[in-house]
Amino acid sequence: MNVANSERKEYRKGLHFQRERFKAGKDGTGENNFDQMCDSIENLKSDLRSKIINRTDKGKETINRLQKIIDWYKTLELKHTRNTPTGQQVIFPRDIGFKINKNLTIAYELLVEEMDALELL
Repeated sequence: MNVANSERKEYRKGLHFQRERFKAGKDGTGENNFDQMCDSIENLKSDLRSKIINRTDKGKETINRLQKIIDWYKTLELKHTRNTPTGQQVIFPRDIGFKINKNLTIAYELLVEEMDALELL
């Protein structure tokens, strides 16, 4: 087995590992690990960034959209921190779990579409 082929297999293994991390974070019990889901999306985006950008004219748009979702999630606590009589507290809307799950899933689906187009699945 040559070095390039071995590196390609390892690269695909890494992508597969990150996809499985996302799925594990989205466990279906309602107790999703959103941090794990977001981290796997961020890792996949970083690994695939140049390939996505070079694949089509809309590649930069896809990367920007992914980054917006990541930034949105990573700044949620800051956006929902309120002053209360007992000090600052994070107060999320009731449907925040639904919104997080929906947005992170959209990001994951975008990445899977790109990996499919790049024949990395």
